[in-house]
Amino acid sequence: MREDNNPLLSIICTSYNQEKYIRESLEGFLIQQTNFLFEIIVHDDASTDNTAKIIREYESKYPSLFNNIYQIENHFTKPDVNIWFDIVFPMARGKYIAICEGDDYWTDPLKLQKQFDFLEANPDFGLVYTDSLAYYQSTKELKILEKPKNKQDSFFKDLIFGASNIYTLTVCFKREFLQEYVNEVRPYSKGWLLGDLPLWLFISTKTKAHYMDEMTTVYRVLEESASNTQNLNKHLDFRKSVFKIKLFFLNKYFKEDQKTKKEITSIYLYEQLVWNISFKGNFKQFLIFLYEFYLGNNNFRLFVGSFYQILKKFKSQFIHK
Repeated sequence: MREDNNPLLSIICTSYNQEKYIRESLEGFLIQQTNFLFEIIVHDDASTDNTAKIIREYESKYPSLFNNIYQIENHFTKPDVNIWFDIVFPMARGKYIAICEGDDYWTDPLKLQKQFDFLEANPDFGLVYTDSLAYYQSTKELKILEKPKNKQDSFFKDLIFGASNIYTLTVCFKREFLQEYVNEVRPYSKGWLLGDLPLWLFISTKTKAHYMDEMTTVYRVLEESASNTQNLNKHLDFRKSVFKIKLFFLNKYFKEDQKTKKEITSIYLYEQLVWNISFKGNFKQFLIFLYEFYLGNNNFRLFVGSFYQILKKFKSQFIHK
């Protein structure tokens, strides 16, 4: 690791009230062994605990590495502000971007070097990602996150159908796509509940991605988060946002692909049904979603087959209770 003012890669870290975890994240950045220059940009969103104090401590030790942002008021709750695209990404100077949230961390000291080397040697690729472990905070268990089912370089359809799981903390990508993404997609106005999936989908329409079959990071699974929640309504809102994102990109870049649109609509409605049954057995909502499922497919055979699968799941849940 070298310190300088002209980085080739920018590490982006966003944090809020993560005093328990932020040191592990920062140490994961500092262990990186590279033959190129990188910078670390940590955005603290007006934490009310000691998170900002810890970040400042590291900044004082490595002033030429860190270029941090300390908010006085919280920006996450502001509907007209996108922390990534309005605040953090514009500060990045590197040719490449790597992201790690303040409660996750990197374990491989050569993560950045390996990803940088690949992207430099293969200019037709714009993104590299790896495998990751998951650390379950409540049980202290460490497990391997699901690996990609399809490891092809062309990954748009894989993202649409979930065949490629791109975990944000494992990614390194070309910064040049960011402004293009903002101009073409205008994510601010969409009200999406997640920021990484639409960015990966956009990049997948412009370039190829490379999967490295290596374990380089640890994703911390908290008891409650946007993507991991025991609240039914929050979960359904999150899944609905995922569905809207996928539909948006299909309509924008693959408008004629009606088959895929119908398939993801079917999957989405099926998920809604299963989650409603799993959480509270709401029969009225079950029937509403079932009707929407039929309308979304206009395919009686698929409708009957899916209805049978749902009933099987419903029955098995009660048998095993």
